[in-house]
Amino acid sequence: MNLQENYKQKYLKYKNKYIELKNKINLNIKGGECTDVSGNSKVPEKDVDIDPITLQYLSELEPNQRITLGKQCFDIENLYKWLINLNNNTNPMTREVVSQTDITRIINAYIVLHPEINPERMQVLLSVSQNGFALRNASPELRRDYDIVLMAVRQNGIALRFASLELREDYDIVLTAVRQNGSALQYASPELRGDYDIVLAAIRQNGLALQYASLELRGDHDIVLTAIRQNGNALQSASAELKGNHEIVLAAVRQNYFALQYASEELKKDREIVLTAVRRYGLALEYASPELKGDRDIVMTAIRQNGRALQYASLELKNDPEVRALVSKYI
Repeated sequence: MNLQENYKQKYLKYKNKYIELKNKINLNIKGGECTDVSGNSKVPEKDVDIDPITLQYLSELEPNQRITLGKQCFDIENLYKWLINLNNNTNPMTREVVSQTDITRIINAYIVLHPEINPERMQVLLSVSQNGFALRNASPELRRDYDIVLMAVRQNGIALRFASLELREDYDIVLTAVRQNGSALQYASPELRGDYDIVLAAIRQNGLALQYASLELRGDHDIVLTAIRQNGNALQSASAELKGNHEIVLAAVRQNYFALQYASEELKKDREIVLTAVRRYGLALEYASPELKGDRDIVMTAIRQNGRALQYASLELKNDPEVRALVSKYI
């Protein structure tokens, strides 16, 4: 059985389920009868030949809007009921995004009902809707196809790496990708890696994506603060100036104690910052300045959190009887 025949049989199966449901609950199209649009009956007021990209986002449409899928016309509300019936879902109809299974069914039906379309393009569109990484197997021509690449990065932002160079320069494509996975920023064009809003969207999803931002934005106070609040270790990618900023470093170690290792040497001497780190994780004492590794209060705070922090204390405190007695309680 060839691919198109397989799709046709699937479509007929689901079409029959729809007809059965329609007869059972007497579905009506608002404002007119839903019939074969090629016949003499009144064509729906909103006769929209919907494509798979739009179908994936049916939840954005109003319930009283109409679409035409091949020779079957639906209003959105009734189409939802159809999809829910296919999914054997007895819960009340809700305005939720169509499930991946239903997207696949409708794309398959669309392929059968529109033989004039490029079957390779539709197959790739279907593949990337399920796995964005399938874009890597597409032809160079289809990697330049806006709808295919948009579908791919919606499913997996990292699929941006397989897009054509021109689409890696496209603002909306890149924004969609980094919202799905901040690390996709590394595959954006140099210009967009320097775009404030693109970088902001990326680091909100994954603070570590700061490493892919332009040097200018890695020195931007608000960008870096946003990144380290999402992941303190993003401090590693901040400019040297901001690694020496008290507010930035304190926020970083509050989010992730290991961020202390990326602070400036001056701030590794800062009692407030080091205490904040070792209170959360004693072994962060490793990254404190030599002076604070010899500070009794800081070392004992670290040991109370983790007795193994003693290994990073100064030689003098390692041999201190009071400190050694405390260690025996926390190991």
